[in-house]
Amino acid sequence: MKHNASLLLHCITLSSLFLVGCLSSSQIRPYPQIEAMDVLESLYHKQHQIMALQAEASMDLWITKNNERFKVDTLFMGKRGGYFRFQALSPAGDSVAIDASCHNNHLVIHDLTNNCQQKDSCTNTTIPFIPINTAPEAMLMLAMGSIPLAHETITPLTWVPHYQAETFSLLNDMGNTIQTILVKRHNNQWDIIQSKGFDDQQNLVWQIKHTNFTSTTIAKEDMLMTFRLPEQTHIINHQQHIDLVIEWKQRLINPVLDASRFSLIPIDGLKQCQ
Repeated sequence: MKHNASLLLHCITLSSLFLVGCLSSSQIRPYPQIEAMDVLESLYHKQHQIMALQAEASMDLWITKNNERFKVDTLFMGKRGGYFRFQALSPAGDSVAIDASCHNNHLVIHDLTNNCQQKDSCTNTTIPFIPINTAPEAMLMLAMGSIPLAHETITPLTWVPHYQAETFSLLNDMGNTIQTILVKRHNNQWDIIQSKGFDDQQNLVWQIKHTNFTSTTIAKEDMLMTFRLPEQTHIINHQQHIDLVIEWKQRLINPVLDASRFSLIPIDGLKQCQ
């Protein structure tokens, strides 16, 4: 009897050790502790490698408050310096329905479906179809799997076992969270899985998710550079009740784009869009 009890205790001990071992493998990061600032600098470095971009994408835009939904194929090109050109194709895909350009801080939008136009300055609120307040150059970042990054105080990294990823926050001068970022390590690069933006009252304003990352390699200055690109980007604006899913198709990194390609001339006599 004593032998059986001892054997049972031994089995329980082994089972407990095995269970602890299984849990610990997912509860702790599988690499040495990393500083959050190093991760943030890596994200900035990736952004600074992107000078220009051409992309094709399918956009599924849902305005949840009005239960309106729009699905459209788009063409996009952007260049550092505030250059932006966006075209939404007609449902048949054989013509341009909306043509928008940001050039020398002048925004021009031709709505060819409704036969009207809009003229404005390129601000953080006038990017067509993108439901977050951001600069035109941020479209380069979104297509590359990055996000707008706030320049504020940073918190230490926290390991999130469920995602096998790291999370950290950016704080304002009052110590309030203005942005959270969830990143997952792949070799020596960081995939941005999710980011959330908050207002001064700590209300959730927007949320961005990137999924299904793949690697692509390009030549730059006699060097080969590998980028991690998402196949899908999901943007939610909680205050405006807008939900946007972008399925990325072709992307050309750092093409040579002349500034004239971003110039869209207003049409004399064409009415203003309401």
